[in-house]
Amino acid sequence: MSLNATLLGQMITFAIFVLFTMKVIWPILEKTLEERKIKIALGLEAAEKGHKKLLEAEVTIEGNLLEAKKQKEEILIQATKTASKIIEEAKEFAKLEKEKIIVSGYREIEQATLKVKNELKEQVIALVVSGVEKILKKEISSDTHKDILITLSKAL
Repeated sequence: MSLNATLLGQMITFAIFVLFTMKVIWPILEKTLEERKIKIALGLEAAEKGHKKLLEAEVTIEGNLLEAKKQKEEILIQATKTASKIIEEAKEFAKLEKEKIIVSGYREIEQATLKVKNELKEQVIALVVSGVEKILKKEISSDTHKDILITLSKAL
């Protein structure tokens, strides 16, 4: 066989192969490539949407953080005010209790003083009565009278 016939045969085979590829395989490849292109486009679009949502979420998070910080500050201020109020109420209550205890102590002191005064009066009266009895039992002379009064004053 000659080189031309072989070359012609190879060309015809190659042409049949190209026609077969263009008619059968090429549409399948184009369809697959188109589907792949659509999937990639959808994936890129979804990624873009995800990125936008991420940015929106970051903005929302920052807003929420600022709001949370404000609420934290308000809660701290309220807690401080409440603590101060409780402390002031406790101080007032303590003052009232202190005054009650002091008044009660003064009353007890007054009662004890009155009791002691009454006891002293009773003792003085008893001493005076006993002194008068002694004076009346003895003769009434100024020396004896003075001695009894001195003894009574020492007893007091």
